[in-house]
Amino acid sequence: MNKTNTNQCVIAHLTDIHMNFPGKEGLLRFFEHCKKAVEDYDIDCFVLTGDISEAPKVQGHLELLRDYLNRPCYFVCANHDFYDGSILEVRNRLSGAFNDKGNMCYLTATDYVSLNQNIALVGHDGWYDGMYADWFKSKLVMNDYHVIEEFKPLFDKGLFNKIQYLSRESAQHVTDMTNKAIADGHKTIVIATHVPPFPENSTYNGKISDGDWLPHFSSGIMGDHLLQLAGLNKDVQFLVLCGHSHGEAKYVPSVGNMIVYTGKAEYGLPKISRIHIVD
Repeated sequence: MNKTNTNQCVIAHLTDIHMNFPGKEGLLRFFEHCKKAVEDYDIDCFVLTGDISEAPKVQGHLELLRDYLNRPCYFVCANHDFYDGSILEVRNRLSGAFNDKGNMCYLTATDYVSLNQNIALVGHDGWYDGMYADWFKSKLVMNDYHVIEEFKPLFDKGLFNKIQYLSRESAQHVTDMTNKAIADGHKTIVIATHVPPFPENSTYNGKISDGDWLPHFSSGIMGDHLLQLAGLNKDVQFLVLCGHSHGEAKYVPSVGNMIVYTGKAEYGLPKISRIHIVD
């Protein structure tokens, strides 16, 4: 798998690497895995779709990635990255530390990244929003609600309103920055977010999440925004990369000009989920 022309971009998708789990030897194996892939596939950049670590360690782990990868790395955060911390504080800290579009860049805090004249990268953390199944009837209670500062004082409707707000914020950022990239002439848009935007992408062990899990493992608001973007820009190709469910999935919505990939992941064994050659 190699580029056939100079207009292509080879993207290595990382997701849910949870760098706080493997230990030093496991991380070194992961770094070597990435470095070998760079050599074997002539990778242009890495796109990391969240669950990198946890709030106290996420910046340090991103610095390790920056030092070892020897390729630009563009990332968004996710629920685990805010554990034992605050969404606002982590975002502010990472925004200041990683704002180099040619090296290590936090996509949530920037407009878009032009990978070449044709291809642009847009991203935002994203959030699950209970739109594809009844959040109030789900038997699952996310640990997020107990270990992320913004959630701790909230209950029931307050929690639901908060996840809706976070999902809407993410979808609006992706919409605004995608429109900007298209207005600037890009014909292929790669979108990075954490939570699957469609039920078909929320899978584990080959099965779509059920009514208990789906409210916490999908983002209907993001899905609606993506379908609208694709429908209004038929001459633009969209590649959406996400994670969260740890199950591998590919979904092609009926709109036709969009492919959505969920990256496979396993706790304690971080690795590249998929390599994409993008035109």
